[in-house]
Amino acid sequence: MERSSTSTSLLACLRMPGTLKISPISKSKTTKEINYSICYTSNRTWNNPNANGFSKDVLELNDEKKITFGENCNQSGIRLTTKAYRDREAANAASESQQCFKNHTILSLYVSPECTEAQRTDQTYNNYELIAETENLSENANYWINTARQWIIYKLYPFTVKHIQGQFNAAHHSTVTIKHDFNTGTSNITFICPTETVVAVNVRIGDETVNQWARFSPLMFAYSKIFYPLNAGRNFIREASRLSSGGISEAKCVIGHDKVRTYDDVFYNHTINDCPHVLMTDCQKGSMIAVLAREGDQGKIVTVINGQDIIELNPTRDVTVNEGKTVYTKINQEASIFFDVIDEQSGAF
Repeated sequence: MERSSTSTSLLACLRMPGTLKISPISKSKTTKEINYSICYTSNRTWNNPNANGFSKDVLELNDEKKITFGENCNQSGIRLTTKAYRDREAANAASESQQCFKNHTILSLYVSPECTEAQRTDQTYNNYELIAETENLSENANYWINTARQWIIYKLYPFTVKHIQGQFNAAHHSTVTIKHDFNTGTSNITFICPTETVVAVNVRIGDETVNQWARFSPLMFAYSKIFYPLNAGRNFIREASRLSSGGISEAKCVIGHDKVRTYDDVFYNHTINDCPHVLMTDCQKGSMIAVLAREGDQGKIVTVINGQDIIELNPTRDVTVNEGKTVYTKINQEASIFFDVIDEQSGAF
């Protein structure tokens, strides 16, 4: 197994000098110079999943953040500790996917859409532990925290099996534990705060809730799917960019020796032979563009057709544009070639 551990640390401090004007009932005015700082520290460690295949090793991510306030960042603060991990139970469920197993043993497919989906499940965390600790927060901050607490309890109410109020749990300390079930799509949640405990099982977002949220903020609803359940093999920046770009993305289609990875990261068993294979085209025929590939004597030959223009790239470093050949001697045999096809009239890719 290819296993690696990564960690990042971040320290930031924002100091905001300003002037505080105090206007009492009397006609005199008092002006006081103040300094106020917000300090933020973050430390994250995680281990990376296998690039290919499955692993029964536990995937784990640990994140600790601290935000402090005050002239010297010592008056009040919040500490957030998060642990996410994928346990062996979820790993076994992914690696023992029946359709993926059938593809392997009966159809002799080493890669398939079903196995791609099973691998995504294998790389998804199914256990979450969140701890929040506060110190000397203002009344306004506590008000918003209590509002959030009440909202969480309200949303969990249809699934609540235990609700204990009037407890004396640890002061200024709240925890949330979540266990996600990939088979049913539900989650078991335990929420503990200083004065109460809530246990909810088989939590599922109903269609009514989903529709209300999607109507209120379609983009935020789409973003939420990136972060829960959290996936160790997902590039969050690329996913968010794809959602925010109106359909324009940097997705790649990769052609290997005996398999193909599509733009949406699905793998297929496929071999490019000496017949032209269409890799990309506009199926709605809004633009006359296509990218083809075929196997040549010395490797794959890629052809780009844009209207009446035809560009062909040969592994011998020959580039032919409308039958006019140019040799690029600076391109080595292992270089990656990227295309940007632009409509000169609209500027669209």
